[in-house]
Amino acid sequence: MRFTTAERMAKIDREAIDGHQIAEAALMETAGQLTARHARNWFLAEERRDGVVVLCGKGHNGADGMVAARWLAKWGYHLHVVLVADEEELSEMGQKQLVSLHKDKSIQVTKYESGEVLPGADLYIDALLGTGLNGDPREPYTEIIDRLNRKPQPVVSVDIPSGLCGDYHMPYSPCVDADLTVTFGLPKLGSLLEPGYTRAGKLVVQELGFPEETYRKLAGPCHLITPFDAFEFLPQRRATDHKGTSGRVMLVAGSKNYPGAAFLTANAASRAGAGLVSIIGPEKLSENQTAGERDLIFSETQQELLEEKLESEDFLNFLNKQHALIIGPGLGRSPKKAKLLKQLLPRISQPAVIDADGLNNLKGQLELLKQLDRSVLTPHPGELARLLDRGINYVLSKPLESAQKLVDLSGQTVVLKTSRPIVVHPDESYSINVSGSAALAKAGSGDVLSGFIGALLGAGLNPGPAATLACYLHGAAGRHAASKSTELAVRAEDVINGLPAVLKKLHTGQMPDWFPIQFESHSPETLRWHPFAS
Repeated sequence: MRFTTAERMAKIDREAIDGHQIAEAALMETAGQLTARHARNWFLAEERRDGVVVLCGKGHNGADGMVAARWLAKWGYHLHVVLVADEEELSEMGQKQLVSLHKDKSIQVTKYESGEVLPGADLYIDALLGTGLNGDPREPYTEIIDRLNRKPQPVVSVDIPSGLCGDYHMPYSPCVDADLTVTFGLPKLGSLLEPGYTRAGKLVVQELGFPEETYRKLAGPCHLITPFDAFEFLPQRRATDHKGTSGRVMLVAGSKNYPGAAFLTANAASRAGAGLVSIIGPEKLSENQTAGERDLIFSETQQELLEEKLESEDFLNFLNKQHALIIGPGLGRSPKKAKLLKQLLPRISQPAVIDADGLNNLKGQLELLKQLDRSVLTPHPGELARLLDRGINYVLSKPLESAQKLVDLSGQTVVLKTSRPIVVHPDESYSINVSGSAALAKAGSGDVLSGFIGALLGAGLNPGPAATLACYLHGAAGRHAASKSTELAVRAEDVINGLPAVLKKLHTGQMPDWFPIQFESHSPETLRWHPFAS
């Protein structure tokens, strides 16, 4: 599924109107009516004549809100439209809609005066500021947003919460805290990454009839990972497959202080389909193996590899049999580990996942990663900040630019592990995953993701599909684990154990009930677009 920026969506809107002769008034009527329908279906009782206050700014967003008010009044609800601008300040479309409101004597229309209390209601519709905002709201919008955010009643935002930029995820101040946002055409970047994601509440993406060719031409290389993509990317087993053909995955992971990371990663890779998983770990790691991990193979220790085996024919033959590698989980940082990686990387011809200390030990020498073939780097924001010699606040405020910088330095696919993981591909397209939840906020969660990616690379997937599928599965498995207990109680092992249920559901090819974004009326071509499509 594509997503886009506010700037690009405005061009799509204009192209539909000018290039395809879709009447602007018809688009506005449809947008307002559908906003009203979603507001009613989510929050209003049909058996009561609930009161609704629609807060309308002077631009097109306000005009959309007026259309929504007219439809809700037609359906029998009590409507009060509050204008934030004088009538002569309204856009041309806004003035036309206001004429229609005045004709309906059941709709109360008033002008907001500074300092006054917002009218009481069962539901508020935020149609104050649209996607064109490029700075902090000014008065009287500031005062209204502050008052609205203190209301206990639900708020529905039209297209985007007022105060949130469609091109950027960090909200302006103040910003509406919506319970539901009905956005049109494609999701906007600002509402997909935190904290903008939370400000939008439940997101409904409503198609208005924009031509698919206009999306192809103007939407940009931005991809929202959906269950449809995950289903398409799933590796398929053949009847003749065996453990040796289903993905041989080798780990260089774990240390004396962090032995558990190697086991988590290996178990995750096995659960995600790897046929054979082997570990090159610290000395005596195998002694910590449990009964449930007897399918794991322990090869040389990292110390042996560094001192004796790296050039041996036996090890090189073993290495050449692997389909994918995972390097770094729990590895620890030291000159010896850095030396090991610098000697190992030139010998790797398979795709690899480089995670955690696999990256930290290469700080200042990221050009070594360019010799890898079709690999995936998985830093969290702190690790990426160290690699780029930037502060973590820079990475958090510019996640796409920061991840793209690492792609440029390494030539590899990068997964920036945030609450909404970003996958940046070497062709400068990028993907965002929203399947996860706070259940993943536990130590070991990143190790599990590395195991999933490694297994999918071992199954033959290219880095883009492997990384995006793994991010979806990781988030979905976390949600499934939380549904069995609570988000607080989920551990990394529970995410691994939740994967079978997610895979079983995914094979149905249906949108799961828990997916946090609802799509309405989009064509299959729009829903199933991804940057790896031929």
